Amino acid sequence: MVTIFSKTNCASCEQAKNVLKSRGIEFEVKVLDKDYHMEELMDKLEEVGLTGFRTFPLIVQNGKGFTFNMINDIQ
Repeated sequence: MVTIFSKTNCASCEQAKNVLKSRGIEFEVKVLDKDYHMEELMDKLEEVGLTGFRTFPLIVQNGKGFTFNMINDIQ
């Protein structure tokens, strides 16, 4: 399962969802300040090895983190 950590009014987040949908990849979406808080995201970034990450969305699959620029690596 793929999880997209997003925020409201995020064009890249919407693009990520559209790319994954078009590729037939199932995902869940978590929205900042609704489903999680920034502190939780910082913990998740450390967990998946993306400590320098500063843009949205963060995409996680099987414990590995991806940025939007890495979306083609998701299978």
